[in-house]
Amino acid sequence: EEGVGELLVLAVSVAEEFHGLGSGFREHGLDGTLGFPPHSLPWEAGPVDRLAVSPQFKGNLMSYGALVTAAEAKLHTLDDGVHPGAMVNFDNTARRQWRPDIWYGANPYTFRRWVGNAASAVSHRPESERLVFINAWNEWAEGAVLEPTDRFGLTFLQAVRDVAYA
Repeated sequence: EEGVGELLVLAVSVAEEFHGLGSGFREHGLDGTLGFPPHSLPWEAGPVDRLAVSPQFKGNLMSYGALVTAAEAKLHTLDDGVHPGAMVNFDNTARRQWRPDIWYGANPYTFRRWVGNAASAVSHRPESERLVFINAWNEWAEGAVLEPTDRFGLTFLQAVRDVAYA
């Protein structure tokens, strides 16, 4: 009524153990799902045994590169209503202390490729349905940060800009 347009109601794509709906979103009256990595992607273990980590560490160390590769493979089979997601990084050590989930190897170049491939995967859709979601809520307790950092400066933001204006 206010000229905003049709409301698009999406569920976050998470595993059933987190009460995710899977492909049954339409049965619940929803328009689709949105990707929220690292959820609904394989978690490939990293080289904890080859690193000098504290013996107290009981968490999971996973490969960001492997996660991106798995996510990109899924882009070729997106159903209508499924909107892909990407993540800048993920490390919830601040929240979980010695039992965190950490993805190592995140960098702006791989992230830019992931976001670009996700955008390409939805480029054939009507303009209002060309959506790609990014897990980067400036959530410092999970390392999901899109704003400038000392390590990477503006490069993650620039990667998004590069894709948006390509």
